Order: sequence, then C-alpha cells, then structure tokens
Amino acid sequence: MTENQLIKINIIYLSKLKKKYYPIPENRTEIIIAAIQKLYVEAQISRETIKPILELAARTIHGLFDFKEVAIGLKNKKDGKYRYEVIIGFTKKSQETHKLLEYTYDEYMDSTRFPYVSLSKFCAFNFMDGFDYERYNKDFVNRPPILTTIRESTDQFIQGDYFDFDMYNVDGELIGWIELANTTNGMLPSRESIRWCELFALTLGKIIERKNLSDKKVK
Repeated sequence: MTENQLIKINIIYLSKLKKKYYPIPENRTEIIIAAIQKLYVEAQISRETIKPILELAARTIHGLFDFKEVAIGLKNKKDGKYRYEVIIGFTKKSQETHKLLEYTYDEYMDSTRFPYVSLSKFCAFNFMDGFDYERYNKDFVNRPPILTTIRESTDQFIQGDYFDFDMYNVDGELIGWIELANTTNGMLPSRESIRWCELFALTLGKIIERKNLSDKKVK
C-alpha cells in the first residue's frame, strides 16, 4: 500500500469518526445530556450570583420534561430558612405567594404538614389526597378551585401534587430543592423523567455547594 493510499484511508476514517461522534444531539437522551453539560459549563464560567444558574436550570427542566411548573428553593445562609428563589410557570398571584413562604428544616420535612412518600434518597412525591388545604393559603397553587379534585386513577396527577428533588452538600445538609408540578397530560411522569430530574438535582446541588464554598473563601 502506497503512502498516498494510507493518507486517503486516514482521511476517510477521520471523516467517518467525526460524523459518527458529531456533538449535535441526535435523540432525547443526548439532548438531556447536552443540557446537563451546558449547565455545568455555565456554572464554571459564571462569576456572578447563583441566581442565573438556577434560572437556567429551571428553564431547562421546564423545556425538557412534562412539567408546566418548576420552582427551585435554597437554604438561606444567614437565617438557615428555606425559601423559593426561582419560579416558572405559575400565575402572578401564585408566584407572589411562593415568595412569601419560608420553612425551617423540620417544617420542610414534616409529612403531617405536607403529606409525601419518599421514592429515593433525592426524590419525594407530595400528594394532595388528605392534605388539609384549608389551613394554608390556597393561592400557592395555580388553580385553587380544583384543589378538591378526586383522583380517578393511580396514574393521575392532580392539582396540588408535586415532586420534590432534594439537593444536599457533602456533609448531608439539605441546601435546596427542585419542585415540579402540573404535568402536561395530567398523568404521572415516566420513570425515566424522574431519574433524569434526580440527576439534574444532583448536578445543581454540587454547583450550589461549590458556589457556597467559594463565597466563604472570598469572605
């Protein structure tokens, strides 16, 4: 085989390699992976507050998965309380109500206050059945009048249901959460979607932890 033939083969081979592994996503899995990569890269180059990263994460989840409502909350470093920082897909009144809410760790984890079932270390499903909504400001949901909707099937996702994806630091401290509600088809999301959202929460949690550590060093 001549040198020219070898060069020709190498060019064809390299061309096929580039085509095979071209970075443009070709399916849903690759689109989600690319979104997580973008979130991580943006966090690396950002020198501002964590707010733009939270907004990017919320918009990304809102665009990729079957949830109309996305909210992200964080632990306040000054008083240790948990508050909503980013809210997407809610009415103006609901957004204003969310902004007023604050929880201690015990209040956030209280299953008698907010009934839920743990699905994994990072995910819990908060259900409306049995929730005493009369005790709380019903404006926190987009459509208060239908809070009394009766669940007609085990696959139904009703108004007031939501998933929480908790974010922890290396010491196991809860530093924030991602809250997802109101699916587009009114049904429970797929198992795959929940697993992806857990990965988003894990990634975002590490980004938040790194930002918190960076802020401590600056002080």
